[in-house]
Amino acid sequence: MNSEYELHFDRAIGPGKSKCGDYCDAIICDNDSVVAICVCDGVGSHSHDWLASETACNSLLKTFTESDGNIEDRMSEAVTIAHQDVCDLSGAAAGAATTIVFVTWEKGSDNYNFLSIGDSRLYRISNEGITQISEDDTQAIPVKIAGKLHLSGGSVTTAGAITRAVGLNPLGKIDIQNKPFNNGDMLALVTDGSHELQGFMNILDSIYNSHSLESATNTKLFNTHKEIGHDDATIALLRRHLCTPELVRQVEDCVMQSKDINLPQHLIGKALKLILDNLLETGQSELILKYLEYIKVHKIRLAKQTVINLLDNIKEDGT
Repeated sequence: MNSEYELHFDRAIGPGKSKCGDYCDAIICDNDSVVAICVCDGVGSHSHDWLASETACNSLLKTFTESDGNIEDRMSEAVTIAHQDVCDLSGAAAGAATTIVFVTWEKGSDNYNFLSIGDSRLYRISNEGITQISEDDTQAIPVKIAGKLHLSGGSVTTAGAITRAVGLNPLGKIDIQNKPFNNGDMLALVTDGSHELQGFMNILDSIYNSHSLESATNTKLFNTHKEIGHDDATIALLRRHLCTPELVRQVEDCVMQSKDINLPQHLIGKALKLILDNLLETGQSELILKYLEYIKVHKIRLAKQTVINLLDNIKEDGT
């Protein structure tokens, strides 16, 4: 596991479908200094929605990797070429289109770049909460049943229709934005099959605070999708989790003074693991008990492996 960040992405096929219409991938490029992530969702009920999303994602990441220049120009070029590649699909795949969310981050930077086209979304999750960063390219269309407007609570029911997609002309302006990305923050790129799930915000918050992105995604998101999902669901996560000496000292000071730690749970867990490993190695039993009491009082959940290591060492030295 990288000491500075975590990257995890996965997708699940919707009920009754033979092939997933979503596609996602990520690359580490520019001499291992840039992380690039792409999530796509084939639009509508086109029989080759899967090919549109796969083509766009692969084309975009390939072009970005092989191009020169600044990040923003390379992102713009990559999306332009991906759009043309999807437009060029022929035969049964002609007319297929896809959404795109594309994120690039230079390692160590406190900012990232992104663009989005369609209704797949980008969220930023921090210790302060969850923020939707992207805006959906949709417009409200009245729902009709048997030719009549459908009402709910006296109001006309509407559905969101996509107004822009890769593979549909005109593509329109490619808007690349630069946003803050601090240590401890997480970015979530998701298709509508994920963000439309009931309780999605709570699911995302739970994943953010977990020690393992993979385990939490499977348990929280995809188990929910199995129960109530109605579409393909995809998520890509990038979380910064650098455990600096300053962060460790902050945790130590809070424990010694019995104060709350104002840090993301996943960073608190990493810092406590380092501290407890050091205390175990140096045989400081009284301090270990102090930390365990603090963990109990403040209801901090440690990673499973941290607990196993702690118990094994305590058993060995007879503490």
